[in-house]
Parts: sequence; structure tokens; C-alpha cells
Amino acid sequence: MRNLGLLAAVAILTGAICSGCAPSPGAKATLLESMLVSPSEASAHGGWTVTAGTGPVDGDSADCSGKPFSWPKVKLIAHASQFLDEGDDDSIAVIVKQLDGAAAADVTALRAALKPCAPTAGVRLHGAMLQPVGEDSFAYQSMGTDDTGEYTLDDTLIACGHYEMEAIRITYSSGRPDQAGVESVLHSAIRRMLKAGHCSD
Repeated sequence: MRNLGLLAAVAILTGAICSGCAPSPGAKATLLESMLVSPSEASAHGGWTVTAGTGPVDGDSADCSGKPFSWPKVKLIAHASQFLDEGDDDSIAVIVKQLDGAAAADVTALRAALKPCAPTAGVRLHGAMLQPVGEDSFAYQSMGTDDTGEYTLDDTLIACGHYEMEAIRITYSSGRPDQAGVESVLHSAIRRMLKAGHCSD
């Protein structure tokens, strides 16, 4: 998984809101882990392999242009994360958070943080989402180059009640983002989060 550092950098860009918070033990962690993609689900949707994520979710970041940005001050109660890998060139980092306020505020804030870099028309409500779900959902894509080559990035956020799911896909082996593939592999995990947050889908 050559793109771990890039995935971590993107996770910070997208408005994580707790500096130095580790995954919470006990019932909260177990509930959040149940909202992640299971190994059987990952394997059935293209042969992804699953690795548990570890470590903190870190604090505020600038907007896409590098200017200071005011992210919602919502406390992170707990989080769970994982990495899905398909060979060496395709990875998805999945993070599920439980917040002490409305998770939809994070999705709204991300659109605002991306707006300075968006086309004149601005950032559409659901962005690249093919099937909008929850109280708010948004996806965006971009292309870039790092020290290992050219990549495409697909970042998907879904909010329901106090729960937020983010999936960050970095692909080196394809020239185009695959939003349909992301939503497909997340499908069952999304449904579990929507049920926990009492959202219709």
C-alpha cells in the first residue's frame, strides 16, 4: 500500500475535528467497527483486502487554497477506520466517526472549503455522488502526481445524525475516478450507518 501517506494527508484536509484523539474502547468502538466494510463484503466487490486502521484523527486544516478555514467545532466521541487494498495501486481509507453534534455540518463545511478551487459554477450539493444518501452526502474527485506517479483521488462523505463516514480512494492504476466502485463497495456499510443514525435511504 504505497499511498498511505497521501491518504493520511487527504484525511486531514477533509475536516477531521479532534487533535490527538485515539479510538475509543468498549461499546462505542464496537458499534463503529460494525459500520465498516466487512472482509466478505470487500472481497465480493472486486477482491479488496481489509486491514484495520489505527491512530488518531487529527485537527483542523486550511481550505483547498491554503487559507485558514473554520471547521465546525463538534467534539469527536469515537472513531473506527480501515484500509481496503486491491494490489499495490488502489487503496480506500474508510473512517467512521461518532460526533456529539450533527455530522451534516462537516459535509457542508467541506463544500465550503473546496469552493475556492471549484469552477465558477461552484460546488454542487452532492458533487459526484451517484446515489445521495443520509442527511447529506458529497463526493469530489481530483487528479495529481506524487513521488510514485500520477493518481486519481475520490473522496466521499456521508452524514446521518451523529455519524459520519468518509471513504478516500487513491488509484494509481486508472486514469479516471470510479465513484460507482466506491459506492458499491460501501453499500452495506452505508446501510448499517444509516440504520444506526435513524436515517432513511
